[in-house]
Amino acid sequence: MLDRFKNDFPALAGRIGKDHLPDLLANASYESVPAGTQLIADQAVTQHLWLIADGVCEVKVEAEGRAIRLGRVGKGLWLGEVSLLTGGAATSSVYAETDVQLVSWSQAEIHRLREEAPEAAGALVRELIDVLMARVRASDAEIQGEADELALRGSEEVQVAKAKVRKGWFRRIMEKLTGVSEDKADAESPSKEEPS
Repeated sequence: MLDRFKNDFPALAGRIGKDHLPDLLANASYESVPAGTQLIADQAVTQHLWLIADGVCEVKVEAEGRAIRLGRVGKGLWLGEVSLLTGGAATSSVYAETDVQLVSWSQAEIHRLREEAPEAAGALVRELIDVLMARVRASDAEIQGEADELALRGSEEVQVAKAKVRKGWFRRIMEKLTGVSEDKADAESPSKEEPS
């Protein structure tokens, strides 16, 4: 397992470090998943952390009875990291688009790693945080690019209409990512009326 992992993921193995890699891989396994299999369900708690070794997965956000395709991910990308880090529900659905080879850790294995090899667990968490920060930066750049593009197009009336459509889409995506909706926030905030 150790040699195969180092061969499949040399840069990642280097970032995790030779001292921590054996602990990280002690109870990990490679598994094959056929095309079409749903690996993660949007808004469900994920029971595994996966690293794609081969193949392609499709990532979707499901809201209001629709699925919005966010993209495709392949070798070297993590799946299930949001649930692992937050203990909460996944923020998207993931399907195997092709036959996929995954390195798999159960939640129980990750908890064991935290207890028995905290340095290895820390190396893994740092890796996952770096991945999530890169995604946030990429999303921020994309959103900023769309805002700049919108400011350059058409009349003010068209810009305002398009901005409202995009704002609604962005709000729904952010609700999915944070788990907080305006409806929930309004229901949970104290009333602004003064007692009589």
